[in-house]
Amino acid sequence: MLDIYSDFLFANFAQATATSFSDALDGRISHDKFSRFLRAEDYTSTTLWKNIKTDIRVADNDEKAVLSFDDSIVEKPYTKENSINCWHYSHAKGRCVKGMNLLTALASYPDADIPCSYEIIEKPVLYSDLETRRIKRKSIVTKNELMRDMFKSSLKNINFDYVLADNWFCCGETLELINASKKKFIFGIKSNRIIYKSIKDREEGNGVKLSEFDLEEGDVVPVFLNLLGFQVRIMKKVFTNENGSQGTLYLVTNDADSTAEDLYSTYQRRWKIEVYHKSLKNNVSIAKSPTSTVRTQSNHLFASIYAFAKLEAVKVRTNINHFALKRKIQIEALKASQKEIQRIKKMAKVA
Repeated sequence: MLDIYSDFLFANFAQATATSFSDALDGRISHDKFSRFLRAEDYTSTTLWKNIKTDIRVADNDEKAVLSFDDSIVEKPYTKENSINCWHYSHAKGRCVKGMNLLTALASYPDADIPCSYEIIEKPVLYSDLETRRIKRKSIVTKNELMRDMFKSSLKNINFDYVLADNWFCCGETLELINASKKKFIFGIKSNRIIYKSIKDREEGNGVKLSEFDLEEGDVVPVFLNLLGFQVRIMKKVFTNENGSQGTLYLVTNDADSTAEDLYSTYQRRWKIEVYHKSLKNNVSIAKSPTSTVRTQSNHLFASIYAFAKLEAVKVRTNINHFALKRKIQIEALKASQKEIQRIKKMAKVA
């Protein structure tokens, strides 16, 4: 049922309903059976690992991965609120949106990008905001805590060199854990972080904001951060946006040997997780399910991630990307639709 359901998520272009999937099979599998599949048991990150570890092992034989962490919101504005489908802050939109917040660890190899671990952000605690008097929700654990747990699991399962993430995950505990695990990290870092040239400067409080630090593009400078027991290196990258405006990216790393060019080149591999998010939303129907309970919504998200992993396996073997594969399915569906239209018109004339 998992294989059938996840295949339909890729082939689907409308709402991902049990009824439409059953109809596509001419009723050989009832819509009730699809519904029971979604509510029968809990599919989790552990289930995902059992299904994708063979692909990971094959990819591991060629080259070590980089492990990227990021979250994305699957917007569901019209679905009833619960502990996972609720309000989350969207960094992309700069405001809160209603939906399900998905945190993923993506193992990126030269030829494959495989989601190896994920967590759905849950907010089970209801509280009243003192200023607005509105009922809100909050999590028991933070995203950074979940990320650290996912990193620990990845240490046991995956062969990787670097951990990559943007500045929302750049906290002291996370950097300490990665460094203590003998792994390298390259994280975005906010421009208002205080940095120190030496331990003595930190002890005396002689720090400066990163944005005010004398740092030229291309320089990689050793510094110290608050509450961090080891020295890190920082670099600056100036880039031009699509609208012609300029932006500045600051990176922090514990890699003591790489040049600025190498560090930025490695950090750019984090973009693969953005492609992963885009493919989830466009190719495997992650936001198109009418499910309404925590279990069925969670299981649908799992099936969509699994469908992505299956697509990635096809991409590796055919060298055709997800969007091109989806386009092929769409063309074949249009051909079949045209034949059905002609058949119906012929029947109407006979009648």
